[in-house]
Amino acid sequence: MTKLLFFLAALTSLSTVNGFTLSPYGSAKCSGRANGKQEYNPGDGCRREFAGVTSSVVIQRDDAKDNNHVVVFFKSDDCRPDEDNIIVWKDDKGCQDVGYGSFEVWDLGDLDG
Repeated sequence: MTKLLFFLAALTSLSTVNGFTLSPYGSAKCSGRANGKQEYNPGDGCRREFAGVTSSVVIQRDDAKDNNHVVVFFKSDDCRPDEDNIIVWKDDKGCQDVGYGSFEVWDLGDLDG
């Protein structure tokens, strides 16, 4: 029983990855009602939720101590990095006006040293 509890505790700690919670809005300046709220983490891959219909988004970091994750928004629908990248968010920014075709949370590694 003790081994099972230890395994479950270890598994839980491994699956705890901090990223960002995004709340997309169909109108500028995050006015009106949000189109949901979803947490995204590194490893989730390229995402297209609400792509093309979002005019603004509230971006919240899930853990202030986890400063090596960024949200990258793209104009393209395949998260391909090129000159059409829109913006990278590293910190809580609140409401930001941004239209996108896709986005992804990237882990940039240890930025503290």
